[in-house]
This record gives sequence, structure tokens and C-alpha cells, in this order.
Amino acid sequence: MSPLGLPFFRKASTDSHNTITSQESSSSTSLVLSTPRTELPLSPSQSSLHTTAGTVDSIPYSGRISPTAYNQLGFGKVVADGGYLSVHTLGVLNGKQLDASTNVIRTDTTQRLTELRQAMKQEPEPLEYYIVPSEDAHQSEYVAAPDKRREFITGFTGSQGTAVISHSEALLFVDSRYYSQADKQLDQNWKIRKVGSPGQDGRDWVQWLSDRPKGIIVGVDSRLIAHVAVSRHRGPGLHAVTGWNATPTEARHAIAIADYRRSGQERNSLIVTPETASQLTTALQANGSRLKFPRLNLIDVIWKNRPPKPFGQIYIHEEKYAGKPANEKIDAIRAWIKQQKPHPSYRSQSSNSPNKVAMSNTPTATIIASLPNVAWTLNLRGSDLPFTPVFHAYLFVSLAAAVLFVDRKKVPSEVERYLKDMNVVLRDYGDVFTFLRTGGWGAGRVLIEPKTPYVISLMLSSPRYILAPAYCDEMKALKTEVEIQGFRDAYLRDGAAMVRWLAWLDEKMAKGEPVSEWGASQKLTEYKRLNEAFVGLAYENISATGPNGAIPHYTPTRTNALLIDHRTPYVIDSGGQYFDGTCDTTRTIHYGDPTDEQMEAYTKVLKGHIALDSVIFPEGTTGAQLDVLARKALWKDGMNYLHSSGHGVGSFLNVHEGPHGFSNHVPLQPGHVITNEPGYYKDGEWGVRLESAMVVRKVQTKFGGESWLGFERFTQVPIQTKMIKPDMLTKDEKKWLRLHNQNVRLALTPCLMEDKRALKWLKRETTREGPAPTVPTGVQGRSLKVEWD
Repeated sequence: MSPLGLPFFRKASTDSHNTITSQESSSSTSLVLSTPRTELPLSPSQSSLHTTAGTVDSIPYSGRISPTAYNQLGFGKVVADGGYLSVHTLGVLNGKQLDASTNVIRTDTTQRLTELRQAMKQEPEPLEYYIVPSEDAHQSEYVAAPDKRREFITGFTGSQGTAVISHSEALLFVDSRYYSQADKQLDQNWKIRKVGSPGQDGRDWVQWLSDRPKGIIVGVDSRLIAHVAVSRHRGPGLHAVTGWNATPTEARHAIAIADYRRSGQERNSLIVTPETASQLTTALQANGSRLKFPRLNLIDVIWKNRPPKPFGQIYIHEEKYAGKPANEKIDAIRAWIKQQKPHPSYRSQSSNSPNKVAMSNTPTATIIASLPNVAWTLNLRGSDLPFTPVFHAYLFVSLAAAVLFVDRKKVPSEVERYLKDMNVVLRDYGDVFTFLRTGGWGAGRVLIEPKTPYVISLMLSSPRYILAPAYCDEMKALKTEVEIQGFRDAYLRDGAAMVRWLAWLDEKMAKGEPVSEWGASQKLTEYKRLNEAFVGLAYENISATGPNGAIPHYTPTRTNALLIDHRTPYVIDSGGQYFDGTCDTTRTIHYGDPTDEQMEAYTKVLKGHIALDSVIFPEGTTGAQLDVLARKALWKDGMNYLHSSGHGVGSFLNVHEGPHGFSNHVPLQPGHVITNEPGYYKDGEWGVRLESAMVVRKVQTKFGGESWLGFERFTQVPIQTKMIKPDMLTKDEKKWLRLHNQNVRLALTPCLMEDKRALKWLKRETTREGPAPTVPTGVQGRSLKVEWD
């Protein structure tokens, strides 16, 4: 997503009374606070702040707000935090309700559900149930504004979850990452189904639908569900992550492995579960029910003022960043197509001629619907999705031709020439379905990956496609040396920005100035925006203190942010999209005097982090086989976390990328980039997490022998020592921590020479002795001295 614009400041004006007034102009609306006589700028979209009861907003401001002014505002509450003003008022605005007890906005979905149920009744065959997935027509992790249909109907903003609506109830199915968030955001019309939890409520939405009364008709948009998918449900011998579904790219690869066994893994390494179109169809038919695909998406029918489709320009991702020309990638895809065998169960329906059967059954093409795979193959990037530099398109590659289906308004002349030079034909985005339905490529069958949108399967029909592994996922995951160097450079710049920001935040907290989760997040984005080659965030900053830290995917807003406190850990999980790499870093900081419980949890998480970072393993080892290392210290005392210990990372693409990770059975290979992110969450109180990115490399061992692998770490951000219990660390772990922080200091110092505050903070945080707690005057602190050697 593009970075936020710079704050707009106007000349301050004054008022003689202790009130807030609204001044409107053609360019902006200003909020004027007479004490301390500082004008606060508002964008045009924020002009309703003073005039509409229930508006909740925050805006940048210059100058400090006196604490005595906080409670002098009759219509709400004002909180100044580190350069931002948060204004909280009560009431209802534009269909959104503010829960005064939790300071969380809930969307009133009553009217929307009423209209949707009416649309369900008006279908030629009325629907008893309607499914609203989170994904778009390309099964994307993040979707464009007009594709946030599930968010529109539920009010839930998490990136994953499936809504199922009947005429009498509305259900949202979410995994463990989003239990707390869904509890806070859903209004009274919705029930939460916590997938993976014990009992009947732990069933996924397909299992739940299959138990409905016989003879029902279930509707869904066939573009928004995959042909087939997979869950990472495992036996008790590995770890309890039931309900935590594979990322789209991991699922694409993993189900293909399970079906075809092409990597030599055992089929029972993954349990295929009925979560998408083909399995749902089978489950419903067994119950005498049917799956229907309405001509129009019913959410689109009722969504008034639906945001327009994005029309950002496509641009060339230079080879100096990509490391490999696009025509080589297309050639590799064609070579892969030639290697695929005809489907053994297929027989020609048009002729008994053996030659015709072989011709019709032979794979001759593939269609790529995954937006990151389209962008990676062609070395192109765009801006259609938030946080991911991709564009809406389908890519069809046959042995004889390549066709890109895309809105031509997005294709500038230089990109058109670039594609023409590679013999890639341009066609309109909407032509893809006619092309597939009419067999526009000629003879032969089309290879599709399991997570291909089901509408493509329907257009092709089963005699004309073969399910195959996601080859582009495999190729894309093996980073070139150019890409690996790009990651090093990007993480160095990103680390410098984080250190500048951490030094700023440390100063604010030491002075006792109020800083909210949202204000801190905005300031961090500003620091990153100053970096060379920065394009935007890789995901919304996770900036969490106190109970919000116990929600792994919590994101603060201007309406729900807490002030960062001195009693609980503060978790910052922030990414960045740079032309030369995608960053994903998490650190946990304490600004007061941590409790023994917090220190013990933090130290156990650190021990797991060190164990994964340090491990040497033989070639062929999977991420799932290493996962226990991250959890061992926690498990010893019955502690755990319900998310993956790490995921693949794209190169200026998706921050979550497969097929590898620490929760599946894909063998780790040199060139795989993966995160290392154990954590611990005390529900409702606080959380801790540490995350660094690494690349798999070959290593030399003492006795040689087989090929052995290890990790090279990219992340350049210190690990705070304040919350560590030194007696829980081994000598080797203490040495690792000392060298980690020392190496970070050596790497970042040349980048921070003009920032004395950041240099001072960096030196203090990376010395052998932990710093005294940074607490405001009057708050008790404790000095920590650690003998690391």
C-alpha cells in the first residue's frame, strides 16, 4: 500500500474560549483548540469531526496539548499521543456504533443483512444460505477495496474469515488468530464460529453446512472460492495449530503434493479437508442439497457506494532487482508443461482413435490466476491491492503463446512494448472466461493449480483441465542471489528506520508523554517513508500494548488505540515493501519494570527464536520438523502459541509466501526466505513475540558428509535485554544474543551517523548490560545487569 501522505499544516489561529470550533475552507477543515492555542489540521474527509455526533478520528498536529485540556471538551475525549491527537466521541455515525466500554467501533449490519436476505429470496431458485468468502477472484490474501465483501457484510476487518448467512442467522467462521478481534468487532446480528476450538463450534464452514437439513440450496460467487484447498490439521505429535489454515500459496502447493506425491512426501503429512468448491459440492450432494452460483454477486447487488475498481499503472520490475529475465521464466514454465504426463483417467469423448486421445489428453498450457505469480513471471508490478505490489490479471501460457488478460488502461506504452518484445499478447481482462470456455488455445489440456478460482474450472469443464502443483510458487520461492542481496539491503534500511523510531519512542516514554498504539504506528511509517526504494507497508502495522498484545493480528485504529503503558510489553510488528525486498520484523519492548511472569515468557520466546536461528539441519528437512525447536522452552511449562512459527516471504511481493513454512512438510531449500517468529499470549492481558527474517543457505560442518543447511539472518534490529532472565539462558544462548546485538550495532551505525539520538539509543541497547528501565519520573524502575560471558 502506498505510504501515507505528509501531514498538512496551516497557520495556527486562536480563540478566546476553551472550546473546539470548526473552520471550513475549500481545501481543509481545521480543528482549533484554544488551549494551548494550537490549530489541528483535518483533511476534507474529516470535516464532520465537530459537526456530527459520534465521529471518531485522529489527526496529526504540531505542538503539545496540555493535559489540563483533555477534559475541557464537552462532547468527547481528546488524547494527545506523540505528535497525534486522538478525538473520541460517543454515538453512532454512518452506521457505525462506538462501544464505550471497549472503545471499539462496530458496524450496524441490520439493514445490510435484511437486503441480502431479500436478494437471496429473489433468485430464480431462492437460496437458503449464502457464502461470503474473504478472497477476491484471484484468491488473494489482501484484496482491493471493492472486493472487501465479507468486511462489508460483517464489519469484521480481519484478513481471513468466511461468512455464512441464512434467513434466520448470520455466522462468521474464523481461526484462532481472529477469535478476539471478531468478538470485539461483530455486532449483535452475528455469531462467531471459532474454527479449531473444541466441540461443535470448532467445525469449519463446509462441515457446518453439510449438517444442515436436506435439500437446501447454497449460493456462492464461483470466482471467490478455490477449486480445492487444504488445512494444516495434524496429529498431536507435532503441535496444536488446528484451525490455523494454510496461506493461499502454501495450500496451492501442499494439496498438490498430497494428491500427486511428486515430492516423495507421505500423503498423511497433510489432511485434505473439505473447504472449497469441489469438496463443498460433494458434501452438499451427499445430503441431497445443491451449490448454486448466482449470475451476480449478491453483496455487489446490495452494496451502495461500492468503491471503484483500482486503475493504477503497471510498471516494469527491473532485472537488477528481479535477478532473472521474464522470458527465462516463461521458458521454464513451458519446459515444466512438457514434463507433465497425460491424466491417466481421461478418455476422449469425441473419438476412439488412440492418437486423438493422446492429443486431447496431453497438457499443452497452464493458466495462472495468482496475482503474485503473474507479476513474478513477467517481472511486472502494480498497485491494485493494498500492501502487495500486484495488478489484476490472468496469464495464460501455452507451448506456443502467452496471453495476458488485463485492463489495458493500466498498461502504459513502455510496458506494452516490453510485453510485445517477449511475444506476450494483450487481451482485455474480461475476455479470459470466453477464451477458456471456447478453447481459444486449441488442442490439449490446461494445467491448473488447486487454489485456482472455481469459475475457471467451470469454464474449462473437467475434460479440459488437469490439477497440478503450483509450479510458479516453487520457482518464485527459490530466490536468486540478486534477490538475496536485495533482502540484505532492504532489511538494513528498514532496520535503520525502526531504530530511529525506537529512539524517538523511548524518549517520549521516558518523558511521560502519552503515545498511543496508533500514534506510534503512524510515526514508524513516517520514518520508513524516508528510506530509499520504499514503496509502502507490507501489511498494517501491528502496534499493540497491554491486552491488545495478546491478539496476534491486532491492528490499532484511530478509534480503538490504547496508550502505550509502562506495565505491560509493547509489541511492534511492522513490514515494508521496497523495490529490492519485502520486510517483516517484530520486536517486543518494555518501558517499565517487567514482572517475573513477563520476563519468563519473553525469555522462553527468545530461547525458541535462538534455537530456530541457530539450527543446522540436513537437506530434505521440512519446516514442520524444525517447528518444535521454537516451542520447546514454552512446552516445558505447558505454554504455547496457536500460529505458525514462520512463513515464506516474497521479493517485493506477498509478505506471506509459500510453499514452505514452519507448519508444513515442504522441504526447505537454499534460497527459501522464511521468518522466525515464536510468541506467547496471555489472553486479555499482554503478549510477546520476536520475529526476524532468514534465508536458507548451505553450510560447512565439522565432519562434512551430506549437504547441510542453516539460516542467514536478514533482520537488523536489536533485541531488548530488559525482559530477559539471564539464569534461564545457556552460555551459548547468551553468546548468540551478545553477538546478535553487536552485529546489529556494527551494521546500522554507518546508517545513523546524522541521528545522534538513534546512535545513543542503539549503543545503549546493544551493550552487554541491559539498560535501566525507561520510565517517567516518579515511577519505580529496576536496573538489570547481565554477565553474558
